This record gives sequence, C-alpha cells and structure tokens, in this order.
Amino acid sequence: MAGVSSFQLHFADFDIRTPGDRPDVLVAMNPAALKANLHDLPRGAVILADTAGEWFEIRNAGAAAVDLNGWTIMDTGLDSHVIDNGGPLVINPGEYKVIGVDAATMLGEGVTLFYQYAGVLLSNGDVLDGRESLSDSVVDHRHPRTAVGLTKEGRWFFFVGDGRNAVHSVGFTLDETARVLKSAGAVYALNLDGGGSSSIISEGAFWNVLSDGLERPVSYGVGAFPREVGTGK
Repeated sequence: MAGVSSFQLHFADFDIRTPGDRPDVLVAMNPAALKANLHDLPRGAVILADTAGEWFEIRNAGAAAVDLNGWTIMDTGLDSHVIDNGGPLVINPGEYKVIGVDAATMLGEGVTLFYQYAGVLLSNGDVLDGRESLSDSVVDHRHPRTAVGLTKEGRWFFFVGDGRNAVHSVGFTLDETARVLKSAGAVYALNLDGGGSSSIISEGAFWNVLSDGLERPVSYGVGAFPREVGTGK
C-alpha cells in the first residue's frame, strides 16, 4: 500500500537505543518530566518548557565555568531580577541547572532549584504563586496596593487599591491584586510599593483615599504623560 512503511516493535525491561532516537526537541510539561528526560538530549537540542515563567533550565555549552551571580533575568514584559546569591553561582561546562520562583513547589516535583529568583507577579497571563521570600504579612494580609500592568496589545495601566479602612476598603492580598490585574487584561504585571505609599494623582488631585490620611514622602514614583503631537515625545 502506498505511503505505508514497515516497522518493528521491541519490548524490554531496559532502554532500547536505535540511531536517531535521541530527541532533538524536548517538550517538558512539568519539572519532573524535565528531570527524567534531560539526560537523553544531545548537544544543541531545544527545550520547550513552562511558558508561565515559573521556572526555566539553563545549560553551559561552553568550555569554561560560568558564574551567574550578578546576571539579570528578564521576561518579555517589564519584570527583571538581578541574581544575588551572596557569592559565586557557578555552572560548570556541560552542566544543566533549573532556576525558578518557588523552590518548595519544585522540590515537591522532585527537582531541586539551582537558584530561586523573585520580582515576577504575573507572566504570560498566569497568576504565579511564588512567595519570593516575602513575609506572610506582605503576601497574605490585606493592604493598600500599587501595581502596573501590561496587556497583550501593549497597553499599560496602573492599579491603586485602597486599604486599611473598614468602611471604604480593607485592601488586597498579593494574590487578589494579581487577579484584579488579570481580569483587567494584564498578561504581565509588577507589584510596587504599597501600604501608605499607595496613591494616584492626576492634575494635582488624589484619586484615591490615602490610608495614612495624608501624602507619604516616597523616593520614587511612576508617571504617565501625554505625547506631544508630531514630536514622538
């Protein structure tokens, strides 16, 4: 019959190797799959891993050891993290390492993280649950929140949520903040300084209710300004 090729089936209690059965592409649906199949990949193979940005694998294909301490991890949005290991973080030639945001979850999957990074609240539209070494009070208690979001169309928006007011608003946990941003269309978002620092001002007037009752001095802020027509500024 045209288009049909012959083939053989082999059954054994050990790995059967034939020419070409080392995969050029590994699609790892979870950390356990990555760990189980990583050793089968030839040099130069491609790994397609978790697109939520919760973890990724890095390989040193060079001939010399590489110290990752001081490197910057960035996604395609506004999030970044400078690796600060408190000392050398070395990958030797030929080594594979897994880097992610939640060491406890990864360990439950049978994978020990080489390094745990922080600074990502949302990635690719998924709400991440990594605690980023923050205290329970910061993560789970309700406070005023400030965040910036980016939609898949490339539009930016700000979110300021009031809090610490039993009548007006008790505030938001980090998870609640992330879900508000996602419902508004954010695929990437970054949590900024909240609490008494949360405020939003337009044309000299506050749009929110300040939890301290007055403006708190802060060292930085994020602003949006109209473009000057015809100037590109």
